[in-house]
Amino acid sequence: MILEKLLNEAPVDMALPAYDASPPEEPKLKSPAIGTATCEVWSGEDEKLAGFLVAALNENGIPARVEGHGLGSTVFAPPEDKSRAREIIREITEASPPE
Repeated sequence: MILEKLLNEAPVDMALPAYDASPPEEPKLKSPAIGTATCEVWSGEDEKLAGFLVAALNENGIPARVEGHGLGSTVFAPPEDKSRAREIIREITEASPPE
């Protein structure tokens, strides 16, 4: 009975829209400093932790980088993401849930 009903229905339009061959426009940065990791958000002696923090910040959409100096490492983030980056780092280093 169900099969009979389905067979009697009109076919659904399955046409795909035409493909637009033009590449999407890249968003332009407002100034060269935006998105540049220049603010120090963490510093310490644990290189593995520094690498983990950079990966965590990148996963959260914050472009971060690490610089090694002597016996320590410093993690940098863009000025516009400084407070969010520090909060993420605090959550990781103190193992506390987000507020």
